[in-house]
Amino acid sequence: MEQLQKTINRVLQKHFDISNPSIVGMEGYESRNFKIKHGEQLFVLKLYDATPANKAIIDGESNIQIELQDLSKYDFPFPIKTVSGMYWVEENGTIFRLLTFVTGEFLGNLSRNKTLAFQLGVFLAEMDEKTISMYDAPTMAKQIQWDLRYLYKNEQFIEYIPNPKDRSLVEYFFLQFKEQVIPHQEKLGLGIIHNDANEWNILTKNNSISGIIDFGDMCFTWTINQLAVAITYYMMDQESPLEYAIELIKGYHSFRPLKVLELDILYYLIAGRLCISVCNSAFAKTQNPNSQYITISEKPAWNLLYHWLTINPIKARNTFRKAAGFNPAEKKTITQQLELRQKYISKSLSLSYDQPIHMVRSAFQYMYDADGNTILDAYNNIMLVGHCHPKVVAAAQQTMAKLNTNTRYVYDGLQSYSKKLLSKFPSSLNKVFFVNSAVLLRI
Repeated sequence: MEQLQKTINRVLQKHFDISNPSIVGMEGYESRNFKIKHGEQLFVLKLYDATPANKAIIDGESNIQIELQDLSKYDFPFPIKTVSGMYWVEENGTIFRLLTFVTGEFLGNLSRNKTLAFQLGVFLAEMDEKTISMYDAPTMAKQIQWDLRYLYKNEQFIEYIPNPKDRSLVEYFFLQFKEQVIPHQEKLGLGIIHNDANEWNILTKNNSISGIIDFGDMCFTWTINQLAVAITYYMMDQESPLEYAIELIKGYHSFRPLKVLELDILYYLIAGRLCISVCNSAFAKTQNPNSQYITISEKPAWNLLYHWLTINPIKARNTFRKAAGFNPAEKKTITQQLELRQKYISKSLSLSYDQPIHMVRSAFQYMYDADGNTILDAYNNIMLVGHCHPKVVAAAQQTMAKLNTNTRYVYDGLQSYSKKLLSKFPSSLNKVFFVNSAVLLRI
């Protein structure tokens, strides 16, 4: 560390005309960060590996940060040029980059309220309006695991989640993301966004949003991801999370109008961001168990992810639509549903309840009806793994994609599954008879 400080002192003196500063280490993710104090001036020094990709990305970030200075009512880090007029300098395989140190109170230190949520929405929309159209260089097209557009890059980290129940929850939302978001990806708007508006990057002054720091995750992606990320972190540790999501949407939409499709997939984007957070935290703990910077949001992220499962996706979708002034999605009334049932389905199949329930989705122990209610299912064949368990769904998809037939034929899947199934039972149960809704084992 002593040698590094000597190097930093020399670089600052030679390239930035800064002598004998105070140097304090700060935590970072993609870079090594230091707080530099020179007289009354404060800076952030960032050190990167001197790769061509990093050089291009830093140039792109610098151009955007300069452009954002036009939003004069907010504070953004400003890149400091070297004495030779560059935004970074390379020495011995390391890039040294100096930025202004932006001051303010972190949003994470304040009590959340709806006014701040609305302000944050407006702020992000104003920032997006500046950056989204700036895609004039391929440098921002980096593919990072923190970009929801590339959620699949995080699947490799699921195995590091120690609790099987937690892993299943993450796998469930990965599955839903593939089913509910990916089919619409070609219709989503693209542009450059900050992509990490969390409570420890957002700054406030006098209880108002004042700026943002840390552009390390900035990328070219679906523009709705900016709002999805901000909503995700703002809702953490809140008893009624949707109330704050509403205000963020209202604020954003008041300046930069959203589309219905963006609102309709927002539930799954939020779940996806939570999955990215817990996956990376699980992996990071194996690499650096003592890093609070990496794992600071882990517990609230897990809490929100489990709470998110209790929220009916239909309710969330219609809540988000209403926040932006759109009508809820149309649905058939229960009377219309019953008419169709009577027309096409045999009366020998019974219908439960005097007031039948129109179900639309399910997840583990929960079922979601068309009216936005979440129903705890203690009856409907869920005793083993619950509804839509990701491993069961994956196994069924793989099997049906290969061969979907009956027991009148000889095929490997039938024999291997029967063998594995019987291995779970006493030896006295040694034969399997498959039927359409249960498995009977006989001696």
